[in-house]
Amino acid sequence: MATSPPIIRRRRLDSTAMAATAGIVDSGGIAVLTADGMVAASGPRPGRLALAAAGFGPHGAELGAALAAHVQAWDAAGQPGAARLHVDAYPRSSADEPDPSMDGHALLIERSATRFAVYHT
Repeated sequence: MATSPPIIRRRRLDSTAMAATAGIVDSGGIAVLTADGMVAASGPRPGRLALAAAGFGPHGAELGAALAAHVQAWDAAGQPGAARLHVDAYPRSSADEPDPSMDGHALLIERSATRFAVYHT
């Protein structure tokens, strides 16, 4: 029995609302965050979005699980924002290297011409 492809709804962006999501993709699929609604919460924030990871394609389940793990790690880290995010770039042509004390505290991204260290302060 053939299944229908998932429906992707489009929404017009205007000055009062913006629809956006985050996700990950590879050659075998895509996973995106979806929000089903607000969850009641006490305190200064009236509620939080209930997020889910939806995967599509042959690798959808694995990508969805990886995306969910990233969101859980972000939540466990206190939901850090971009305000204290730093990106240091180290050109391969330079003798400079990322500080060894960053091990385990920074995401190191290797590219052919540049090495990046991404971290929060």
